[in-house]
Amino acid sequence: MSDILKLKDIKSPLNCVLTYGHFTTIHAGHVRYLKHAYSKNKNVVVALIGDKHNNLHFQFPQDERASSLAHLTMINKIVLLEANEINEAVIRIKP
Repeated sequence: MSDILKLKDIKSPLNCVLTYGHFTTIHAGHVRYLKHAYSKNKNVVVALIGDKHNNLHFQFPQDERASSLAHLTMINKIVLLEANEINEAVIRIKP
């Protein structure tokens, strides 16, 4: 199962492919996207948009979305964003 981390807890680069999204319901397009990322680097990190994102309302809360993603074997780590801090994620993770 994938590790689930908070963005603030990342202290060093993760040598990974960084993917990003809300993953409210996982569908075939998500699987293709993650498989492609895995084909580029076996260390796949998902930056998961948080529940506090201003413009989106999610069917499932972030902890449930993260738990579902954690079961996909092509994902190594899931980074929980509070809202939509993808720029900060890129700076901290250095994909």
